[in-house]
Amino acid sequence: MPRADTTLVTAGHVGEVTALAFGPTDDLIATGGEDGMLCVWRIGEVRPIATIPVHDLDVECACFTADGDQAVTGQGYAGALSVVCLNSRAVVRRLRLGHRITALAPFDSDGVAAGCINGDVIALDARTGRRRQRWRHGARVNAVCVSFPMECVLSGGEDGRVCVWHAGRTSPVRVLSFPAAVQSVAVTADGREIVVAGHAPVVQRYDFRSGKCLGRIESDSLEPPLALVPVTGDIVFGQSYGRLLRASPKDGYRSRRIATVSGFWERLVAAHNRPLLLTASSEPPCCALRTLSGKILQRFDHHVGSVLCIAPHPRRPVFLTGGTDTTVRLHDLRRPIASTVVGEPLGKVSVLAWPSGGRRVYVGDLNGEISAWDVRTRHRCWRTPLGDRSWRPWRQLVQQGQFLAALDDRGDIALLQGDSGHVLQLFGSVWPGVQTKGIGFVPGRPILLLGTTRGLWELELAGRWVGRTRVLTRDLEVSELVVAPSGTCYGLEEPTCTIWKWNRVGGNERGRRFARAKDVHDLRLSPDGRWLLASADDVRVWDTRTGRVVRRLHGDGYWWQVSFLAGSKMVVVADRAHCGKLRVYRLDLPRARNRVIARD
Repeated sequence: MPRADTTLVTAGHVGEVTALAFGPTDDLIATGGEDGMLCVWRIGEVRPIATIPVHDLDVECACFTADGDQAVTGQGYAGALSVVCLNSRAVVRRLRLGHRITALAPFDSDGVAAGCINGDVIALDARTGRRRQRWRHGARVNAVCVSFPMECVLSGGEDGRVCVWHAGRTSPVRVLSFPAAVQSVAVTADGREIVVAGHAPVVQRYDFRSGKCLGRIESDSLEPPLALVPVTGDIVFGQSYGRLLRASPKDGYRSRRIATVSGFWERLVAAHNRPLLLTASSEPPCCALRTLSGKILQRFDHHVGSVLCIAPHPRRPVFLTGGTDTTVRLHDLRRPIASTVVGEPLGKVSVLAWPSGGRRVYVGDLNGEISAWDVRTRHRCWRTPLGDRSWRPWRQLVQQGQFLAALDDRGDIALLQGDSGHVLQLFGSVWPGVQTKGIGFVPGRPILLLGTTRGLWELELAGRWVGRTRVLTRDLEVSELVVAPSGTCYGLEEPTCTIWKWNRVGGNERGRRFARAKDVHDLRLSPDGRWLLASADDVRVWDTRTGRVVRRLHGDGYWWQVSFLAGSKMVVVADRAHCGKLRVYRLDLPRARNRVIARD
């Protein structure tokens, strides 16, 4: 069988976003990630216009030059600078400063100012790489900014000082004192005020000419990221407990909350000429464009971390994914958009159920909650807490009619009402010493099939309660279970890696051996029941009528999650080798070659 060829059509960061920058005209945005990539985005377009490898490790900081022709990135520990030409979308120059780079800011029309861990502030020409001037701050530099009206550079250091430097002078023309180490420095558009934040529970405003403190804004965070919006003069900063506050001069710099996340705010950047913010948070990992009221206008990311579950639409090239970044995302291959967030549960998403591709999706997370979300409005319909699932996460979630059944890793089953989330019953093993490892509903009947360590069982659901229990096959250990629309079910026998088939329509309830597959951990059926999909170090597709392997997809890593897409025309794959990345293969069953048509 031929090896699949690759075509890259979507891109983004693998991992967290570690650097943010606005272009000089605010129409372009640059993001740097822990994958060493620089992505350049245009506002209004979710797909990046350029994805450029700039460093081997994390991108510590990034900025555009004032003329907008180039972008400069800094790699922290290696002390390396990369200059990227936006026209050619390639790295045109690499420089080494010898010390870790902590901050970058545009200087003049084609230069940058870089702050280093050894206390140096260096002005560089981005076109030639020549050093124009070096200023000695005296302590580790954590923040650098430039005041264009005054044509001077400001540096904030670990010693609690903010130094103002002029070109042609080696000593600072002004020094401001802050109660603790400085982490963020910003200057107003008219160059009259300086705003400083750092390792002190306060944000302070200073007069640029006299250095006098003009006022304080109380903060309960010792390392708040800070952004000063030039067009309005508003100060935006992060606090503990994930709060993002805004202090406006119209209200006397009285702070009020505009957004909240469960983790921390890592980066904040304000646009130069528009009232917009770029924010990056740690939990959930999210890079977003926001208004000053906190409303998200656009996201510039996809899953940060592993994709733990996939739920496809039965007919369309649309699917949902859930991951370790606590988001549920909608992927539509018919649109030039990487993904859209349709739900944000409290914990890492471990299972998804999307019955018939309808408006409602059911989500199980590691916080022990099962919730329902509206795919169109992105609102949560209901949530039901069922205890912490960090050590025994949800393994499977299936729905039919009014019933919603959830299975965890310990074999416990929760039976809920699908429309309200009300818990009908919680029960453990169906028999002492028997652990359930897979579940599935018999189509059109209130019967729940159980794949257990002691064979295949069925439970008859009578109203709100579990009724009669019956053993179909007792001598097998079934670890995975999928049910076709016809009622035929397939299960994986764990010790021997054998796939068994039970044709309940024909009455052959004892089952028969269907195929052997080593290290298989995920079974999926096409919506019509014609094709069976299994994943391991490769992906195999069986014809359920003949039992023969008709397609085999080879990858460069251990396959993690697989699913059919658009009926049985495509297969979507998430693997361990590329964390957070998705591949979509066109199958063209049963004759054509396998071909990768999309990556995310």
